[in-house]
Amino acid sequence: MCGVFLYKRLLGFDFLGYKDLFKNSLQTNWWMLGLAFILIFLNWGIETVKWKFLIQKIEQLSFFKTFSAVMGGVAVSSFTPNRVGEFAGRMLFLKNKLDTRVVALTVIGSMSQLLMTFFMGLYGFFLFLANDPFVGMMLRKWMKISFIAIPVIYLLIFWSLPFILGKLKVWFKNNKHMNYFIEGTSILNISGLRYIFFLSFFRYVVFLGQYVLVLSFFNVSMLWWQFVVFIPAIFFIQTIVPTFAISEIGVRMTAAMAVLSFTQVPEIRIVAASTLIWALNIMIPSIIGVFNLLFSNLSNKE
Repeated sequence: MCGVFLYKRLLGFDFLGYKDLFKNSLQTNWWMLGLAFILIFLNWGIETVKWKFLIQKIEQLSFFKTFSAVMGGVAVSSFTPNRVGEFAGRMLFLKNKLDTRVVALTVIGSMSQLLMTFFMGLYGFFLFLANDPFVGMMLRKWMKISFIAIPVIYLLIFWSLPFILGKLKVWFKNNKHMNYFIEGTSILNISGLRYIFFLSFFRYVVFLGQYVLVLSFFNVSMLWWQFVVFIPAIFFIQTIVPTFAISEIGVRMTAAMAVLSFTQVPEIRIVAASTLIWALNIMIPSIIGVFNLLFSNLSNKE
């Protein structure tokens, strides 16, 4: 579906124009690209701090080794649907590579980021739909309800994890493997979950800022409220659409074109921005992760 949409929208584009667009943008807005590049390491650095905190009672890793594991996870997850293989790449850097407690904690960390992106994006998506006068009038009541309900639902899901996991441990008390899996999650208490929550929020803000920088780099001018509404809406669509490997860039382009087309932004700039965001946050970390995995394999052989 995304492929058909992109083919129809990009058919007839002057692809040679991308080179000129990037060259012209680089001459005047080079510092924006530089900041966006620096935010790669802030973005994944926050994720590194989060994962290091999650597994600290199971295995102590240096920041550098944890960062290498996170990059390795990005490399492996690039070849799995919706990045579900991320934990496998990370666990290659641990002494016990089959510790299910680490899997459980990694899932919680990923879920915290996913829920943050989903619920923050839901706000943006509702406000994006409200741009249409007819749709906005229909959704007005539901939007008022959602602005209260969304954070409440998020907090109920996230903060109730200790209670849910405690119940699961009782229900599966005779299942040795399930108990070992749940044991890992019991390491986290409310204060730990609060810390993970704020790290996830901070990472979301960093990614939002990076997207604004990339759009500005390509001279995409929008009002401040359009950045705040439309970019989270793009993230929301990306979250709910299944992706696999290279198809992710197609989903990113499709979501961005579907949302930003309402701002009269030239499509060539939308495609260029989507591609650059993908390169900064997925391609470059994946390349770093591949080299880290190669080094890890050499160490294991020794």
